[in-house]
Amino acid sequence: MRKTTYTVEELARLPNSLEQAVAVKSKHYFPNVFCTNGHKTFWQVYEQRGKMSGSCIECKREIIRKSAEKRRRKTGVPIRLRIAALPKGEQYGKLIALGEVKTQTEKGKNREYQRTYHKIKCSCGRKPFYWILHQNWGKYSECKYCSNAKKLSSAIKATQEKAHIEAGQSKTIRGRLVHAAMNRAKKNNLKFSINVSDISIPKYCPVLGVELDVSIPENRNSRTPRENAPSLDRINQSGGYTKDNILVVSFKANAIRRDGTPEEHYKIAKFLESFGL
Repeated sequence: MRKTTYTVEELARLPNSLEQAVAVKSKHYFPNVFCTNGHKTFWQVYEQRGKMSGSCIECKREIIRKSAEKRRRKTGVPIRLRIAALPKGEQYGKLIALGEVKTQTEKGKNREYQRTYHKIKCSCGRKPFYWILHQNWGKYSECKYCSNAKKLSSAIKATQEKAHIEAGQSKTIRGRLVHAAMNRAKKNNLKFSINVSDISIPKYCPVLGVELDVSIPENRNSRTPRENAPSLDRINQSGGYTKDNILVVSFKANAIRRDGTPEEHYKIAKFLESFGL
């Protein structure tokens, strides 16, 4: 309920009874008597069960206050008249509270609001201090300068990744090999420092000796591998995608040696030889 106050002169001009207030359509009247709780103030006019009634404004405020306190206790919401300042030195992420608080009135769309701000600083040191809205404490772990720096770093990284594939090469076999290797390196946290010009596709697979099919399938979204399609392999499986550690072989050869070591492949070969294969 909105708080309303009257001066002595204004109280004297109010209607003296409920009937007069209803007649002049006034929301308040001043009977100039004490209520049952000892208040001597103006009364409010309201409608109850089709009849007009009046009640002491102070008694009504007391009922509303007690009802609000009861509801807050039931829901576990702490009852406090104002928001206290955050303890000095309290930290969330990079943000550190400085132990100061301020409350100011801000105009909203339909009414004015009381907003509370805490004085904080960021450990990055870009700004001595700034104010954060009470509701946002614990929502953000860094200042806007740190956040913008991260976004800029991600944009630069994306630009650098695109630079590995030269213009007009993204839909070629070599461009596809580089793009696929880039995604695998990112997924497995491997070093990646090659571009399209570092890819050399031989006519025959250096492992199996089959002719490599460098044609692009009509259905570009097809994920069915071709055994004689070019595939980018790492010579040393523990290393990354660098110029001196890559080799183009057939997809079948790459699949055979993908999960095994040279010693394991040698043992398999000796085992097959024992059967005359």
